[in-house]
Amino acid sequence: AQWLCVPMIAIGAWLLTRRR
Repeated sequence: AQWLCVPMIAIGAWLLTRRR
């Protein structure tokens, strides 16, 4: 779960920037 916290936030922000 800890190692999934960073990727989740990184992917989330990355997808948001791509959608924009």
